Amino acid sequence: MYKVYLKQAVALLRQNPFISTVSVVGTALAIMMVMTLIVTQEIRTTTAAPEINSDRILTMRVQYLSDTARNSMSGGNISMENGRLLKGLATPELISIQGVGTLEQPVNLPGETSARNYTIRLTDGNYWEMFRFKWLAGRPYGEEEVDAGVADAVIDSRVSRELFGEADPIGKTIVVSFREYRVTGVVDVVSPVFPNAYSRIWLPYTTQDITGMQLLLLARDRGDFPAIDREVREVEYNFNIANAPKTIWFMGPESRKFMSLEVWANDTEGYARAKKRTLAIRGAVIAFLLLIPAVNLAGFSLARSRKRTMEIGIRKAFGARRGVIMVQVLFENFITSLLGGFLGLGLSYAVILTSRAWLLDIPSGSEIPFRSLFSVPVFLAVLLFSLILNLLSAGIPAYRSSAMSIVNCLNRNDNKK
Repeated sequence: MYKVYLKQAVALLRQNPFISTVSVVGTALAIMMVMTLIVTQEIRTTTAAPEINSDRILTMRVQYLSDTARNSMSGGNISMENGRLLKGLATPELISIQGVGTLEQPVNLPGETSARNYTIRLTDGNYWEMFRFKWLAGRPYGEEEVDAGVADAVIDSRVSRELFGEADPIGKTIVVSFREYRVTGVVDVVSPVFPNAYSRIWLPYTTQDITGMQLLLLARDRGDFPAIDREVREVEYNFNIANAPKTIWFMGPESRKFMSLEVWANDTEGYARAKKRTLAIRGAVIAFLLLIPAVNLAGFSLARSRKRTMEIGIRKAFGARRGVIMVQVLFENFITSLLGGFLGLGLSYAVILTSRAWLLDIPSGSEIPFRSLFSVPVFLAVLLFSLILNLLSAGIPAYRSSAMSIVNCLNRNDNKK
């Protein structure tokens, strides 16, 4: 039966090329806008090497200190003292301390007068156990080297070629911000799409002066997220008891999903409200992007159904049920919506690839891993939004067509039942 519906849908597309083209293109543009949001979010939260554990990682980077006696509040990145306090949490499988984000610092070889700027990330030894880098040579620095302030460095293969050519860089020295570091390892180049793993050079955080830091908490399972949050709140409680009238609040811990939404607040209640508000706004934007084109496409669906009223009348005269006719009309329109959906997905990729600097905040020439572009959630999202758009635009025309009497259908009169 559905094979017949499919053949009829193809025939309708050929019979009305103008209306069919407008319907497909209109659907594609609507899906393009929605899928640009979805694919951008998917890229930001993808679970792929080196960030194979991104779905189990929680991030903490902001603290707010209040003094009720002075009625004052200050906020900023987590201090080193409080970072070490949080590193004692028992629930996470692994906790990593690192500098906030990345830095641009001058790098050269000993004796050179000119330097190049490279992206630097300051980490501890646990950092290397959270991610799966592709090691090309050497090894990472460990917790013992970090605690001792040993000036070790890990570089990517592109930095190795630019500084040392084809020579083996392991054991050689580089100068970063006028301090010498010994290269212990070389990894494959990391895409800027991965916010926690991307860098060009990695250094122990104890080798540079930093005033604030962030923590990465690796949970054994996503089901541990609430327990980790409760443990963080317990740390806050103990701090507040010991330091009254001063109080502290840590924003998060946040999953990568909410990190990408950039939710901000300065207390627990405000943070919960900000989360709900951000998700509600995003849902409203998606609904608006789908509703407006659906109203316009409904007119085309109604025009096509009017041309087929005689056919519908004949089918009803031969005993076709109302539900069967509705299913057929919706199925035929779903084919159009699906064509527009995948065309819109292709257009969304084109928009993302050409506007990556604006949408993803990464350099325009940066590579985006194939795994983060094509995934099951993206494919299911196309099907879902195509179905929603189909129901919104073709639901009423399908109902009107199936509800008309046989006489009015044969007379092509849709004003009476």
